[in-house]
Amino acid sequence: MIDYSYTYKYRSHEVNEKNGLGINLSTCSELQQEFLGTYFYGTILNPLITAKFLITLSSIVNSNYSINTTRLRDPVISIGNGQINFEAFSSCNGIYTKLELDSKCLDGEFLESGCVNVDFGEEAFRLFKQIGAKDRFILGVGTKDVTLIAKKNKVKERKVPLPNRWIRGFANVQQYLKDMEYVGTLSSAQSMMLFRNLPQQDPKMDYTLRTDNTFAFSIARPSSKVKIGSIHRLQLLTHLLPRVNEVAFYRNMDNQAFGVVLRKDGIKMTVLFSRNSYRGFSGDGQQYAGLSLETPSDLLVAVDRMSKTNETFNPKNLAIENNSELQKLTSIQPFLSSMGLLGYSLEEQAYYYRKLPFKLDRFRNLNSRLNGAEKLLDKNHVQLVSRDNGKLIAKVMAPDNSEYTVAIDHKSERCTCYWYTRNQGKRGFCKHILATLMYNKNNNQ
Repeated sequence: MIDYSYTYKYRSHEVNEKNGLGINLSTCSELQQEFLGTYFYGTILNPLITAKFLITLSSIVNSNYSINTTRLRDPVISIGNGQINFEAFSSCNGIYTKLELDSKCLDGEFLESGCVNVDFGEEAFRLFKQIGAKDRFILGVGTKDVTLIAKKNKVKERKVPLPNRWIRGFANVQQYLKDMEYVGTLSSAQSMMLFRNLPQQDPKMDYTLRTDNTFAFSIARPSSKVKIGSIHRLQLLTHLLPRVNEVAFYRNMDNQAFGVVLRKDGIKMTVLFSRNSYRGFSGDGQQYAGLSLETPSDLLVAVDRMSKTNETFNPKNLAIENNSELQKLTSIQPFLSSMGLLGYSLEEQAYYYRKLPFKLDRFRNLNSRLNGAEKLLDKNHVQLVSRDNGKLIAKVMAPDNSEYTVAIDHKSERCTCYWYTRNQGKRGFCKHILATLMYNKNNNQ
C-alpha cells in the first residue's frame, strides 16, 4: 500500500456571514502551480435538503462493514461545467457515493474548474446538522489563505494519509456503472414502504428486489434477476427517503453491484453497493478490461490539458478541437479509466473527466496486478504453448514456482489460478492473463 499524506492549508471551519451560516472547506492539490485560488464561491439555494444529503454522504464515508479499520475521511469535490460533485467511499471501500449539485440549487461564481480533496472534519458534520431551511448556506471551495483557523485554535497545516485504494476504487466503480441496467423508479412514499423492513444486521442470504406487482425485498433465489448482498447497508439511505422526489434502482448485469439514485430539485445522489460487505471496490480489477498495455505519457499529459472537469469525455470532439488523431484518443480511454481520471454518469450513460489534483506520474504505481504482470514478463515466466485458429495457450510460472495455464480466444480469457477460479473473470484479469496478453502483443508487432 502506498499512502500519500495530504497537506491542507487550513482546517475546514465555520465562517460568519452577514446573512447566516457558512462553511469554508480546506482543500489540497499536489499540483500547486495549477491551483490559482477559489474554484467556487456562492450560496446553496436548498440549504436544508443539501445539508441532509451531505450528512448522508458523511455517514457513508464513516461507515465500515468489514474488519478493515482504515478510515477514509476525504471526499473529492469536482467543480466545473456548472455543477459541483462530491464523491466518496465508505471506509471499507464497499460503498461509493456521488452527490451532484447543479445550477438549480447554486447561486455563485465558478471561477475555476478542477478537483480538490476535502477535509470533512467533525466541525463540518456539526454544521450540516445545524443548517435550517431559512439559513443562508455559503459554500466556498478553495482559497489562497494559509492560516489554519478553527474556532479559537490555530493550526499551521493538517496532514491526512490517504491509501491508494481510493483511486483504484474510482477506476473500478466507473466500469460497474457503465454495465448497469435500469430496474425501476419509486416515489418517496413508495420507497419508504419498501425500506421499512430492511434487516438491521448483515443477513446470510442474498436478497432480491421483486418488481412484479409491487416492489419488495425478499430472499433471493438462484433464478432471481436482481441480487443484493449485505442488504442491511441500504439503511444508510432511510432518513433521506422522506425528503426526495423519487428513488431509482439499477443492477449490474453480472449482479456484482447494486445502484440507487435519489433525486430532489437539482440535487442527485448516486450510491453504488459492492457485491457483499466484505468486498471493496478497490480490489476488483475491473479497470484492466480493455486496458491498453502501453503508457503513452505525452498523450496522457495532452488529454489532461485538453479536458475539463465534469464535462463529457468525447474523444471525437477532443480530436477535432485540438487537431489530434482520433484513434489514439479513443485507445487511451481505458487507461484514463484505470487511473480514476474518468468517471461514468449512470443516467447520462457517458464518461466525464475528473481532473484529479495529482501529478500523472503518481498513477503508474497504482495498478498492482499490471505491475505483477510486467515482472512476470521481465523474468521470462511466460511460455507460449500453442497459438492456433485465434486461440492462445500459455504456461505462466509464479514466483513460488507454481505453474498456471492461461487460455485466450476471441470470446474469453481463462486461467487456472485461484483468483480466476474463484471469480470467473467477474473481478478483472489476474496477473497471469495480463502477462500473457502483454507477451502476445509484444510478439505480434
